[in-house]
Amino acid sequence: MRHDWSYHRIYGHPEVVEDLVLSFVGQDWIDLFDFKRMERFNATFYAQIKQLKREGDIIYRLPYKDTDQSAYLLILLEFQSTPDKWMALRVNTYASLLYEQLKHEKKLTSKQLLPPIFPLVIYNGEARWQYPIALKKLIDLPRGSKLWPYQLSNRYHLIDEGQYRGKEPESINGAFIRLENSRTKEEAAVGLSKLFEYLDQHQWQNVKRDFVSWVNLVLNASRQLDLELPEAVMGSEVNHMLREKMARWSKESDDAIRQAQLEKQAAIEDAHQKDKVIEAMRKALREAGIDPDSINSAND
Repeated sequence: MRHDWSYHRIYGHPEVVEDLVLSFVGQDWIDLFDFKRMERFNATFYAQIKQLKREGDIIYRLPYKDTDQSAYLLILLEFQSTPDKWMALRVNTYASLLYEQLKHEKKLTSKQLLPPIFPLVIYNGEARWQYPIALKKLIDLPRGSKLWPYQLSNRYHLIDEGQYRGKEPESINGAFIRLENSRTKEEAAVGLSKLFEYLDQHQWQNVKRDFVSWVNLVLNASRQLDLELPEAVMGSEVNHMLREKMARWSKESDDAIRQAQLEKQAAIEDAHQKDKVIEAMRKALREAGIDPDSINSAND
């Protein structure tokens, strides 16, 4: 997808990822981890295998609160128009390659075992995601088969943004996804105002620049907002610009409606005029002693 790097920069902020997990995952195991010590992990296996190179995927090392051990958060940004049936297989491949890298770099647990991985897929396509999130659902094997214990088994957590339309959580990621789910310029304007309610808060000052860049590059193009926001713009300034834009959009909409009504009226009047001409011609024929219908019959 165009501008993948702008999403990569946004989710490259640990505090944004922490908010994402708390807002959209919300499972009990989250309390086990210290998100304040979460840090990016440099995955080298993508570069080693050209076919798997994905600029958007991000990996974090997520330390436990009470031990020196860590889990790994694998984020796959699936910003395509349609779902990927084989995502569970891809997740399995990436997880296996991550384990190989950890083993090679001697970053195993204190028991010399593999750390847990939590795969998180973020999808923003129009079509809803209908494919299995568990790899075993993609394996053609009858229930009860004695081969099941030997099959690969993994799953991922899916955030299908479109499923949250109208019920996005009250958080910075909820506001961000509300913008992604907007379908009109007016909806995008309301969502943008909401996003800046968060970005103006002190805790989000470090991420504002990258959200603004996303607005200028991605949201502008997809919603035709015609905005150019400076990096340090405040929410009050954005609201002022949006009020001016919405007034202009309203006028343009009214003008378009009036133009359509005028064109419709002109077409009606033109049709009436044609009917009058035809009726006049028929009257002239009748006065000349010619039946107009006989001419139509002869033509047929």
